[in-house]
Amino acid sequence: KFSSVVIARVFVHQMWARVVGGFVVVSLAMLWNREDPPSKTLSKKNESAQLRAFVIGGTGAIGKELVSLLLGDPRFTTITTLARKEMDVTSPKLHQIVKGFDELQDEDRKYFEGHDVLFSCFGTTRKNAGSAEEFKRIDHGYPYRVAQLAKDADVAHISLVTSAGANKDSFLLYPHTKGQLEADIIDLGVSRVSIFRPAFLEGRPEDGRLNEKLMYYLSPLLNIFFKGPLAAYESIHVRTVAKAMIYDSIARHEKNDTGLVLYDGTHQVKDIVKRME
Repeated sequence: KFSSVVIARVFVHQMWARVVGGFVVVSLAMLWNREDPPSKTLSKKNESAQLRAFVIGGTGAIGKELVSLLLGDPRFTTITTLARKEMDVTSPKLHQIVKGFDELQDEDRKYFEGHDVLFSCFGTTRKNAGSAEEFKRIDHGYPYRVAQLAKDADVAHISLVTSAGANKDSFLLYPHTKGQLEADIIDLGVSRVSIFRPAFLEGRPEDGRLNEKLMYYLSPLLNIFFKGPLAAYESIHVRTVAKAMIYDSIARHEKNDTGLVLYDGTHQVKDIVKRME
């Protein structure tokens, strides 16, 4: 009986030591792999650029960072936003159009005239949309309608955020919708199209969704395994995505190139920021 008690205690202590040790290792790994929030300043290469930007999705996580960075960047002289509600931001450079996307008419292309680039950061969720059909109508229909108006107004560049895994041939709702939007915008025939496909986004404001909170805490640990071919699915800070979109727009404007540039996954989005900074 004495031996059984001793063995049981030793076993419990060993298991407890392993649990504590595992917790310490995981905690250190998570701290090591969590991306520090990127700086709020942009590299000032290509200082001669003078651009006018149009932004949709400016109230979302990436869009807010994008608008903030654009307002502080002297290379962008005008920033125009389109949203249902006015943003709580003021600047002489900022022009806000308060209008519902369902209300857009052909004559509204006048809002886009004279702009060099359309930044499209718009997106929703199936839960917020209410149904799969509403999700498609909003997540695809709204940004596509805006892209049509921008094209009609001779905007030379559309810069679009979708998602890692976007694929119009997917049988899953989210990647299919994102992939279809990409394909339809490419087919518009705009001079320059840039598409960004980030994976899980860090730095979002708290929205109360359990899956978002879990992914926030687990992403540094998961990033350990997202190497090589899986690097496309690393987490990325929303400000890094916004910076990538700005750097890309300036570089492509300076080179005056044409066609499609695809940043297929987190690793490629991060890469342009590293190159520019």
